[in-house]
Amino acid sequence: GWYQSTYYGSFVSRALLDSQFSYQHAIEESVVLIYDPIKTAQGSLSLKAYRLTPKLMEICKEKDFTPEGLKKANIGFEHMFEEVPIVIKNSHLINVLMWDLEDKSTVADKHELLNLSSRRQQENAQRQSRGEPPLPEEDITKMFKPPQPPPRMDTLLIAGQINNYCQNVKEFTSQNLGKLFMAEALQGHN
Repeated sequence: GWYQSTYYGSFVSRALLDSQFSYQHAIEESVVLIYDPIKTAQGSLSLKAYRLTPKLMEICKEKDFTPEGLKKANIGFEHMFEEVPIVIKNSHLINVLMWDLEDKSTVADKHELLNLSSRRQQENAQRQSRGEPPLPEEDITKMFKPPQPPPRMDTLLIAGQINNYCQNVKEFTSQNLGKLFMAEALQGHN
């Protein structure tokens, strides 16, 4: 299989579907590992494994992503991926090494070097400091063609992503509500 990192569970995409189909078609046992570094940094390891369902594998083989083809196959977002359980075992030495590496990491301090959103603003600030006129903001309509209407498969992938967000919210709220009710019950006995 292969792995992909994601942020807050936003991994369902056409590229993931195509890549997983290729892997799973070539090696039947292939899975994709989804790792969320933001959730992991908040203290909970976020690592999940997924496979395409047999129904979706058939659709991908036929490449019939038309609304009629998807309706005929009776496939919705809930029938696209199946989660495979993961069991992780580390030795104590690996855990100590990981803590040591985390303390030495300085990558978080350099995240602004990768930010491309303010590139034109930085260029204009440098030009103004040299006494040159600022560069004009580029017209986006001249740079890009208008988008084509989205195909049906993309809509299903988006529905799957929304379902994934809802599951994350459900997990988060159920844990916190359980703690709240437990604390309330303990205070009632005092």
